[in-house]
Amino acid sequence: MKNSLEELKEARKFLGQADHLVHVTLPSIDDARLFSVIIKNIIESHIHAVSSLVIFDRVSKKIPPFSDETDSKMNMFFLRSMKLHELD
Repeated sequence: MKNSLEELKEARKFLGQADHLVHVTLPSIDDARLFSVIIKNIIESHIHAVSSLVIFDRVSKKIPPFSDETDSKMNMFFLRSMKLHELD
C-alpha cells in the first residue's frame, strides 16, 4: 500500500494532466475525443485523492483496517472518512 503523500502526488499528477489537456491541448487540436481522456484523468485524480485521505485516516488510527482495493477504499471513505471530516 502506498502512503498518503504518494497517493496525493498521484492525484495532483492526474489533475495536472487533465488541466493541461483542457487549457493547452484541447484549444489547439479541438477534438471531442479528448474529453474522454480528460474525464479519465479527473476520475483517476479523484480516486487517488480519496485513497490518500483514507490512508491518512488509517495511519492516524481514526478508521479500522481495510483492503488495498479501490472499492474497499471508496466504501471506507463514504462510510467513515466523510463523516469524520464533515464532508456530507
